[in-house]
Amino acid sequence: MNVVVLDCNGVLMDSIPKTIETGIEWLEKFFNVKIEKEKLEEMVFYFSGGTFNEGFRKILESLFPEGYDEEIVKRDSQELLEKMEKIHKEAEPFPEVIEVLKRLAKNYHLVISSGLERAYIEGFLKRIGVINLFEVIYGGDDGKKEKHIQMFRHKYPGEEMVIVADSLYEIGLGVKSIGVAQKTWQAQLLKKAGASAIISSLDQLEDRLDQLL
Repeated sequence: MNVVVLDCNGVLMDSIPKTIETGIEWLEKFFNVKIEKEKLEEMVFYFSGGTFNEGFRKILESLFPEGYDEEIVKRDSQELLEKMEKIHKEAEPFPEVIEVLKRLAKNYHLVISSGLERAYIEGFLKRIGVINLFEVIYGGDDGKKEKHIQMFRHKYPGEEMVIVADSLYEIGLGVKSIGVAQKTWQAQLLKKAGASAIISSLDQLEDRLDQLL
């Protein structure tokens, strides 16, 4: 069987809107920066894919190219992290996720590669009753996604692999990829970055996999 590598945030877990909302509030409260929702969505799209801390730092560097107050981050990032933890512990799956995963597990090796900490991923999958469908789960605490891909290749030698993700980072990992995009500009950028196919929801995934594998 071939291997389907799934991202978690934005693909299985519907957590991005609340993440954006929380980020806007935190930046205004502690950095006195008012940022439009669409702008932060764009930055998350460009800078996510790794761990939360990596993406968070890249956003701050983009907002403050001449440097930012590191003391604010050290002093006040705990509030942001606690809110993010709550979001991940309470997040719901996208409507079609559970049934699609059950069908996919009959025909593919299902694995997860995410920048989210593995404990949050496992907690989410247990809560929605699908953790047993996944053969391997790697989070941000298991290394970068390049390392995840290497470990998947070692575990499944000779099998074709497709990664399903919603950020530019995953599309550039040297694996066949299916981009998940809710908006036209996201779809265009994912396609330009090399995505083999684009879907707007997981219920379109099976048809795209049939075409690619």
